[in-house]
Amino acid sequence: MKQGYQPLTLIDRLCSIINFKTETGSKPFLIENEPQQLICAFNEDITDADLVFKRGNYSIAVKGLRQ
Repeated sequence: MKQGYQPLTLIDRLCSIINFKTETGSKPFLIENEPQQLICAFNEDITDADLVFKRGNYSIAVKGLRQ
């Protein structure tokens, strides 16, 4: 996340690809050596996220921003 928007672009692409295989649930991703967790949520609300980006068929949730 420190390198601008690159990680978000990557997670956005991963969520989009995963969306072809799943319609519900969520898939978490960790950034190496970082406390943040990125989650692709498909038709599921992530209520404990620090930040949520809504997309057409999924949401990208970020946890671990507040420490």
